[in-house]
Amino acid sequence: MMPKPSSSLLYLLALTLCATGCVTVTFPEPMPVHRRNLKSFPKSWQGEWKAVNDGKEDAENEDVMTIVSDRILSDGQEDLVIGEQVVLRRMGRRLVLNIEGEGQSPRWTLAVAQKSGDQILVRQLDPKLPGALRRWGNVVGEDRIKLVYDEDDPNDKLREVQLNPRGNAAFRRLVRFGASETMTYQRVQKEPTP
Repeated sequence: MMPKPSSSLLYLLALTLCATGCVTVTFPEPMPVHRRNLKSFPKSWQGEWKAVNDGKEDAENEDVMTIVSDRILSDGQEDLVIGEQVVLRRMGRRLVLNIEGEGQSPRWTLAVAQKSGDQILVRQLDPKLPGALRRWGNVVGEDRIKLVYDEDDPNDKLREVQLNPRGNAAFRRLVRFGASETMTYQRVQKEPTP
């Protein structure tokens, strides 16, 4: 089982600013391609959400995120504001949060979230899962994956996996067959006012 991040915002930022030992999965542009950017989160997604583990509040992880119209707020962390470097797009019932990386040829990391009732399931592409690179190669094609190593030496540590799906159908298959559950959030019910 994958360890849970201690902060929702920290998790999302970790997609772009991975600590040592983390392998980043990137895309050449915001996904899904050729879709309009949303300017805000849908009203049904807005509110306060708490991390849960197997349907129960995670006592070890007091992770709470608040989604408002154009941003994700998290205690003690910088807000993620939808704009040029943080792009929100729809993919069916899912939302894809794309975060632009830094560098001479910026690429995009992403988190895919699906809301079902009062829960949000966040998924990511994790190259450390057994067979992940092989599955991804079957979905997008071996020639559409580039492995980037420290010091450009294949004997060194894998630093980044660059995925270049041919289109949205390949991206949907990648999410469907190659993503793993990372975190589940439960809506925090508001206390009735007297």
